[in-house]
Amino acid sequence: MPAVLHVVMYHYVRDLPNTPWPRLKGMLTSTFRQQLRALREHYELATLETALAFLQGVYRPRRDLCLLTFDDGLKEHYTEVTPLLVEHGIQGVFFLITSCVQEQHVASVHMNHVLMATLDFAEYQQAFLQRLRTLTSLPSAMPRSIRSWCSAPTGGIHRKSQPSNTSSTSY
Repeated sequence: MPAVLHVVMYHYVRDLPNTPWPRLKGMLTSTFRQQLRALREHYELATLETALAFLQGVYRPRRDLCLLTFDDGLKEHYTEVTPLLVEHGIQGVFFLITSCVQEQHVASVHMNHVLMATLDFAEYQQAFLQRLRTLTSLPSAMPRSIRSWCSAPTGGIHRKSQPSNTSSTSY
């Protein structure tokens, strides 16, 4: 059976109970450490170069590949994740939100995550739905991305196609 490239995407990896937002959805650093060990046992951990060579058909690994990616350039990727990757001899691919770096601001998605971790669900849901009703009653004021999401036949859920020899997981 031919090998497959698995892509595991991470966002928040931190010691959640000792942060200002312990309810933030993320992975504990200790769990990440355990996951690295398990991934090393079951997969060849890919570098960006080996993953690309595999997708181009140039590299044929003996077992499935696993590429680790880290989204949004969070501080903890440098302080928590990188030392663990170095300790285990694993490379990762890090994606930064360059506008946040250049303009020194927090991405709206992260502000939203903090709100979700701070408010109880009913309070968050009520505020979100009220804002959405306001936006949908003023279609010209609604950003195009939200208009298309609200009018999508699948209710805003879009699946991106991926090559048949890949899979992805998000944490």
